[in-house]
Amino acid sequence: MIEYDNAEAEKLLSSLNEPQRKAVVSNDKPLVVFAGAGSGKTRVITTKIAWCIQILGIPSWKILAVTFTNKACNEMKDRIQKMLPSIQPEDLCIKTFHSFGAMVLRRYGERLGLNKNFKIYDEDDSLALLCQIFPNEKRTDLNPIAKRISICKDKMIMPDQTRDGNNNDFYNHYKKYQQVILNTGNVDFADLITRTIELIDKDDEVRQWLHNRFKVVLVDEYQDSNAAQCELLKRVAGPNCFVCVVGDDDQSIYRFRGAEVRNILSFGEYFPGAQIIKLEQNYRSTSNIINLASHVIEQNKSRAPKKIWTDREQGSMPRLIYVDSDYSEASYIAQILLKDGHVDSSAVLYRTNAQSATFESVFNKLRIPYKLVGALRFYDREEVKDVIAHLSMLMNPKDSVSFSRIINKPLRGIGMTSVEKLLEASDNYQGDLIVTCKNVINGTDPLRISGTKGLKDFISAYEKVSSMIGIQDNIDVSKAIIEDFGIGRYYAERDVKEKNIDSKRVKNIEQIVNIISERDDFRNGIEGFNTFIEEASLDPTMMGSDENRNKTGVSLITMHNTKGLEFDRVFISGMEEGIFPSSRSESDEDIEEERRLFYVSITRARNELYLFSCKQRKLWGRTEYQAPSRFLREIPDELIASNKEDKNDSIMGMGSPYGGLGSTPYQARTARNGFKLTNPSAGSYRHEARSSYKPTPKPSGPTTLLSRGYRHSEGSPGNFQTGKASEPSSIDNQMEPEFVEGDIVIKDIYGQGVITAVRAFGARKIYDVKFDDGRRASFVAGKANLKKI
Repeated sequence: MIEYDNAEAEKLLSSLNEPQRKAVVSNDKPLVVFAGAGSGKTRVITTKIAWCIQILGIPSWKILAVTFTNKACNEMKDRIQKMLPSIQPEDLCIKTFHSFGAMVLRRYGERLGLNKNFKIYDEDDSLALLCQIFPNEKRTDLNPIAKRISICKDKMIMPDQTRDGNNNDFYNHYKKYQQVILNTGNVDFADLITRTIELIDKDDEVRQWLHNRFKVVLVDEYQDSNAAQCELLKRVAGPNCFVCVVGDDDQSIYRFRGAEVRNILSFGEYFPGAQIIKLEQNYRSTSNIINLASHVIEQNKSRAPKKIWTDREQGSMPRLIYVDSDYSEASYIAQILLKDGHVDSSAVLYRTNAQSATFESVFNKLRIPYKLVGALRFYDREEVKDVIAHLSMLMNPKDSVSFSRIINKPLRGIGMTSVEKLLEASDNYQGDLIVTCKNVINGTDPLRISGTKGLKDFISAYEKVSSMIGIQDNIDVSKAIIEDFGIGRYYAERDVKEKNIDSKRVKNIEQIVNIISERDDFRNGIEGFNTFIEEASLDPTMMGSDENRNKTGVSLITMHNTKGLEFDRVFISGMEEGIFPSSRSESDEDIEEERRLFYVSITRARNELYLFSCKQRKLWGRTEYQAPSRFLREIPDELIASNKEDKNDSIMGMGSPYGGLGSTPYQARTARNGFKLTNPSAGSYRHEARSSYKPTPKPSGPTTLLSRGYRHSEGSPGNFQTGKASEPSSIDNQMEPEFVEGDIVIKDIYGQGVITAVRAFGARKIYDVKFDDGRRASFVAGKANLKKI
C-alpha cells in the first residue's frame, strides 16, 4: 500500500484502494487508466485533480479535465470543492470536448472568419440549413445526408475527400453545406472540434497559448472519444504536459455516433511510454452479477485484458425468463414490481425506444408509476428552441436557420416563398438578414414580397430588444423577447388550442427567464447570452426533462442511455435475435459492440438482474416469432437461473418455456397458419386442429397477472432451474430443400432476401436471412417455409 507521511496527502488517499492510489499519484509519464464498471473511476479522477492542486502545487487553471456531459462536469466540480473547500467552481477548467472547443473558438474564432457571437447548430439546425440550400429535395432524403456529414467531420473527413468518380452527389451536398455554414459565421457540433484543430494547426500563437496554459490534461470516458477528439487531445497537450486518459474499452457503446474504441486501446502509440493501470474491483454489484458480466465480456476478442471482481456478497442468481410475448414480458415484470415494490430503484432496459410502448401500456393499466429516462430534453422543446433562436438572431443577424424558424412565429403573413427570396437577397448584404429586411421595407432593395407589414413588426421588435442588450439586465431582455416578438402570446394560444390545462408551453418559456435569473454569468449582456446559448446547445445529458427526472417510479430506459446509472433491480428486455443484437449488426465488430452494450446493461444492476426473451413480438406492425439472442447461448448454466431446461431448445417458438407447448413438429407453425391468439393483446395460443392440446396448469405462487393475460409453463417469479439440461430433440426436415450461404430466397410475409449464414443451434440447423427491406430473421431448417429463387 502506497503511504505518505504528509497528512494532507494521506487524507486525500485514505478512501482509495491500492490501484486507485497508484492512478492518483502516478504523474511522471502519460497514463491510461482502464477503469472497469463500478470501480470508482470518478473518485479517482477528482482525487487526482485535487492531488495535482494540493500536493503538486499546480494552479487549478492550468489543469484541463474533459468529459462528455455537463452533468459529469458539475459532479466533478462538486466533488473537488468538497475535498478542497478553498477552490471555487469557476477556478476549475472542467469541460466537455465541445464546450472546450467553443471556449477556444470564442476567444480566437474570428481568425477563422467566425462570427464572435456564433451560434452552434444542433442536428435539427443542420438539417434545416440543408433544406434551405436544397429546397427542391425532401427533408426525409436530406436527413441521412446531414447525419453522414456529421460522421465525416467526426472522422476528420473533409468534403474533398468524399469525391467519387461515379457519384458525387454526397460530395456536392457536403461541400455546399460547408460553404454556407462558413458564410453564416456559425458552426455545427462537429465544427467545434474540427475547426479548433484547424485553428491550432494554422495559428502558432493559439497553439503556444494552449501549451503554456495547460500543464495537466485529464480525459474521462475516453473510450467514447471519436477520431477528431483524439486529434484535438494530441494538439492541446504540449511537450511539457502530463496527459492521463481514463475509460473502459468494455463500455465503448457509441460507435454509431463515431466513437472509436481503438483510441484508448492504442493510447501508447501516440503517447509513447504510457503507463497502464487497471481498476478491476467493482463496488456496485453482487458477485453473481459480476461473474455473469465478466463471462459475457470475455467473449470479445478486441479488448484490453482485465478481470472485474467484487468483495460484495454472492447475492441472488441472475434470472433468465422466457415468455410468450412482449405483453407477457411487461406483465411478468409488472407482477414482480407489484409483489416486491421498490419501483423507484428498479429499471427496465431495452435496445430500442419502440419497446417502451408495451411497458407504458401495461404499467398505466396497473397504475405502476414509471418515468421515461431520456425523454425530450427541456432545450429540445419547440417553444424553448424558438426563444433561443430569437436570442441567436439577436447575436448574429446572419443566422439564416434561426431567421427561418422565428419569422412566422407568431404568423406574420410572410410566405415560405418570400422567406426564400429574403434569404437569397441577403447574399447582396454579406448574409445580414436584418439589413436585408430593412432595405426591402424602405425600398432600397428592389425585392417585393408578401407580408411587408408583418416584416415591419418583426424588425421593430428586433430593434427595440437589441437596443436593450448590454444596457439592461438579461432577465429584462428575455422578458422583452417573449413579449415584444409575440412569442409568449403565440404559445399561450397554442396551449389553449392543444388543451394544455397546465399551460406547459408558456411555463417552459417562463422557465428560460428563471434559468437566466439564477446564474450571474447568464445575466450580463452579449457574453451572458452566449454563455447561456452555449450551455443549452452543448448539454448532451440523456436524462430528459427536469419534471421527468424528478418523477418517482420504475425507470424505462434504452441501454445506450444507462451509462453512469445504477439500480437495485434491473430488467433487461428483448433478448432476441434482431432485437439484441440489433438486426443492423453485421460484422464481428458490430457484434462486439452489441456485446459491450449487454455488459454495460448487466453492470447497471446492484442486487437483482432479470433477462427476458419472448417467443413472439410485434415488429413492423406484425406479430412475428423471435429467436433467442445468441448472447444467451454464450452463458453457462451455472451462471444463470432459468425458467426452462435448455436455452438451446427455444427457437422460432419451440420448447417448453413458451406457453407449455411441447417439442412436436407442429409447434413451429406461425400464428398465421396454425396457432391463433385467444387474446391477441396478451399473446396466448390455442391450436384449432388438435383437440388433444391442453394448456399448462396455472403456476404455483402469485399468478394474478400471469393467468389473466397468458399461459406460461413455469410462470411464477422464483420458479427457476440451474444445472445442465438434456440435449434437445432433433426435428425432421420435412422435405424442405437445403440452402447455402448466398442463396436468394423468398418468404411470404417478408419478401425477398439472401441467406447470410447457415449455422448450428443445438441439434438444429438455422438459416440467417437478410431481407431486402433491411429486416433480419432466423429460421429453423425444415420449418422455414423458404423458397429458393
